[in-house]
Amino acid sequence: MSQPYQPPHPGAWQPQGPYMPAPPKTSTRGARVLTLIGVLALVVAVVVGVVGITMLRDAVTDPLRPSAGSVVIARGPSDQALTLDAEAGRTYSLVSLDATSAAGVGATAEVTGPDGEPVRVLPVDESTHLSVDGYTVSRFASFTTTTAGTYTIDVVSSVTRDWDVAVADPGGVDDLARDLVVGVVLVVAGVIGAGIGLVLSIAGWIWWAVRRSNQRRVAAVQAGAYGYPPQRY
Repeated sequence: MSQPYQPPHPGAWQPQGPYMPAPPKTSTRGARVLTLIGVLALVVAVVVGVVGITMLRDAVTDPLRPSAGSVVIARGPSDQALTLDAEAGRTYSLVSLDATSAAGVGATAEVTGPDGEPVRVLPVDESTHLSVDGYTVSRFASFTTTTAGTYTIDVVSSVTRDWDVAVADPGGVDDLARDLVVGVVLVVAGVIGAGIGLVLSIAGWIWWAVRRSNQRRVAAVQAGAYGYPPQRY
């Protein structure tokens, strides 16, 4: 004798319908944002790199030749007396320009003023060296003028190799060192930023392409469900 149908108790297991996969995500907003960030990073990196290259180019374009805009005011062989037409009340740096060694020359200098009297020369630590235009540049002394006129500079060094001595504006030497360091940092930052921007742009473009493919697939499924032929893109 058949039993009347009994509904399942609440909470009892019931068979489920067929599994339906979740619809694919089709929003392209995140992909567009990522692509835009990558393109902007790439543009900024290129600008930063160009600025750094320009600074390096300006810093190494004849910075050691006595001329307008150069850090070097006077220059000559270290084994010969160097004359300088100096202004009154200015401080000048003496630097060595060595094309054959990256070490300091261990030099001292004697400076004679326009009146024939010696000028006080202060030694400067030579531990900082700049590599510029094929020369190792080291500041080894400085002096301050009292009156305007022609000053004579005689260098004393135990180094027998040929090297040049130059008179430079201390501010110009500091600016040259700063421009070299900043230029290198900007170029490195530009290269790294360009790489990051390129990766983000490619990732955003791939993400965008996947989402657009999902949109076409959903549109085709919906069109087929309503009896319309799938659209072509």
